[in-house]
Amino acid sequence: MSFAPGDGSAEPEVPGGRLRHLAVVADGNRRWARAHGMAVADGYRAGAGRVVDLVGWCDELQVHVVTVFLVSARNLERRPAEELDPMLEAIAALPRAIEHHHGWRVRPVGDSGALPAPVRRRLGPFNPPAPAGARRVANLAIGYDGHREILHAALKASADTPDDRPADFGALTRYLYNDALPAPDLIVRTAGEHRLSGFMLWQAFDADLHFCDALWPDFQHIDLLEAVKRHRARTRTYGS
Repeated sequence: MSFAPGDGSAEPEVPGGRLRHLAVVADGNRRWARAHGMAVADGYRAGAGRVVDLVGWCDELQVHVVTVFLVSARNLERRPAEELDPMLEAIAALPRAIEHHHGWRVRPVGDSGALPAPVRRRLGPFNPPAPAGARRVANLAIGYDGHREILHAALKASADTPDDRPADFGALTRYLYNDALPAPDLIVRTAGEHRLSGFMLWQAFDADLHFCDALWPDFQHIDLLEAVKRHRARTRTYGS
């Protein structure tokens, strides 16, 4: 399966301060398919193609880290096989498509335990180290649960901290799936939903949130520009 980027956009580049890390909850693939009278599998394929587009748009905007929430651990545990199989097929094709079209490094993040072995093999190692300052990194959140991520990090930090020194926030942060990458500056959720659904709970502490009505396969370059413009127009006080 291959995913070609969408057609180009003539919208101007967004001016303003730097956006280092964009995170997206890519919601609405099933609703998009049903609204167009298509099979759910077509919605997942269209959504996967939009992820490839997103990485290219971020390249243009000089956003060098992207994290896309594709499927939660809860969904892997609860959705029927006839729905999961096409979803996972589309997701498994993404690393190769992103690397082919844009040359970005792809990192699957989350818990791979509930994935079929063939899908795990195609995705490669989960939660690989990310060097500090790494650029052009696309994190694909698969089998992800924010509570589990924090619990895993806390247990690892506690186990690896000497007995005479308590674990601190920095120690815990080093064991998150995000590793040494910066926390997201902006989190976008599509499909009109106004919640994080457990996405990057620790890292979202200072992130701006933007909610978009477009279903994920309908998300366009102009929708991204709108989110980024609003983010850059906000005045941050950080509690002062």
